[in-house]
Amino acid sequence: MPKKNKPVFRVQFRHHDQLVELYAHAVSQSCMLPFVEISDLIFDKKTDVLIDPSEEKIKNEFGGVKSTYIPVHAIIRIDEVEMTG
Repeated sequence: MPKKNKPVFRVQFRHHDQLVELYAHAVSQSCMLPFVEISDLIFDKKTDVLIDPSEEKIKNEFGGVKSTYIPVHAIIRIDEVEMTG
């Protein structure tokens, strides 16, 4: 039986007047209204010498986060995508 891959979601939202884009395997309505729960975050595991400073900033802020709760009014869009990037 083939192994089913987890879905990948791209979530774009406003955070401190900046556009932030996160990738995650799980996005759902939170039991704490009016928030959206984003969990199982995905960070690109590139081994290239080039480092994207904006991606590093996101990794530093959300790297150890198990789940994050984003206010609904800050969400710009949520897309299910094939892969990150």
